[in-house]
Amino acid sequence: MRTTFFLFALVFFTCGLAQVSKEKTTIIITKTTPYCGGANPPEEILNEAKKKKIPFGEKFYIIKGYCNSNDRKIIDSLVMDSSGKGFSMLKPGCYSIINDFGYNKIDVDTSLYDMDCLKKLWETPLFKFEIVKGKSEIFSFNIEEQCPYNKPCYKGEIAVPM
Repeated sequence: MRTTFFLFALVFFTCGLAQVSKEKTTIIITKTTPYCGGANPPEEILNEAKKKKIPFGEKFYIIKGYCNSNDRKIIDSLVMDSSGKGFSMLKPGCYSIINDFGYNKIDVDTSLYDMDCLKKLWETPLFKFEIVKGKSEIFSFNIEEQCPYNKPCYKGEIAVPM
């Protein structure tokens, strides 16, 4: 009986040690939006456009690895709080952050977009990071938004404000 209990305890203890610990990971995301108007604006409008803003309530996804693909594994989703932070417990390894564009399948009029360009853009995550065992990390990233008339991979012409 003691031998059985000892073996059971040994197996249980060994299995516990074999599990990889997860590290607390903080992701901070901000956004900047360029001035997309027409004529030269006052300096305060340009300065306001350069300020980092918090994407409060926006959802982002943590994927395993450094490339977005159809067979990617979504590890966690983050909804940014009022400070622009999201938290996750992650095992050591390489990860990336994608947004809704990277999460969803590409669904556009193929005659209006260069699909090879769009696929390459879709495969590229917003940012990449690595989790190291025994180390809680804080990663921050700023998304530089585009003006509505600056559509990557678009073949057509879009009117630009004057």
